[in-house]
Amino acid sequence: MTARYNPHSIEKQARQWPALFCQQFLNDDIRLRVEQLWSAHPAGWASPFSCLTPFEPDLQKEYGLDACRIALVSDETRNEGGNPQLLEPAFKWLAKLHKNLRGGDCQFSAIPWLEAAIQGRDHILQRNDARSALATLRHAVRVSPPSAGLTRNESALVFACLMPFAPLFAANEAGLAGIQALNFSEIINSFGQYICVRFSLGNGGWNQKVFDRAAFQQNPLDVLKELKQVKRSLGKHPVRLLSTGEGLRICFQ
Repeated sequence: MTARYNPHSIEKQARQWPALFCQQFLNDDIRLRVEQLWSAHPAGWASPFSCLTPFEPDLQKEYGLDACRIALVSDETRNEGGNPQLLEPAFKWLAKLHKNLRGGDCQFSAIPWLEAAIQGRDHILQRNDARSALATLRHAVRVSPPSAGLTRNESALVFACLMPFAPLFAANEAGLAGIQALNFSEIINSFGQYICVRFSLGNGGWNQKVFDRAAFQQNPLDVLKELKQVKRSLGKHPVRLLSTGEGLRICFQ
């Protein structure tokens, strides 16, 4: 029988891990982890136990620190006191991930996870919007659930995406898989068949998507025009693709 998700056991072990960094506030902790994952900050384990949560100690002990973090980020009301009703679904979400990683059929696609990585970086580092970053992660879990059949590179991608929000869960799973370090630049390079593209419609905001590399390099504009939001905005207007230092701009002619 597959062992159930046990955050108490993970936390007990994690308190013994040598920590080099810590943050008092959750948003700062999430930002630090994203910077580490993209090599913008010195590597090293950042202990999550110094982060303050508004939940009662008994609730935090019952559901685990990772569930508390996810509940806080998920709270659309931005209630500084936390919403205890969000703890149960956060815990169940992690428990289901734990179960899936130990069984099930592998019908995994890296694309939603690569997009969660690059879009999450922008949400957190540029917009200070952890909630939107978590939404991209939840989308990846929903459309491409991880399972026991992941390759090492796929596992590293999944655990890196989880690390900012559920660092104890992610670090424990990475350790069990024998993965010592998580770095998004290296992970993304291991998926050479895909290309991460930053683009905008005219002078609008920037978007990030992942495409099949061969198809995109053959005709980038046609591939971009297949996206729903691009197709809807362009209609039948003639356009051209302009390469800039920030990314690709789709411009009306």
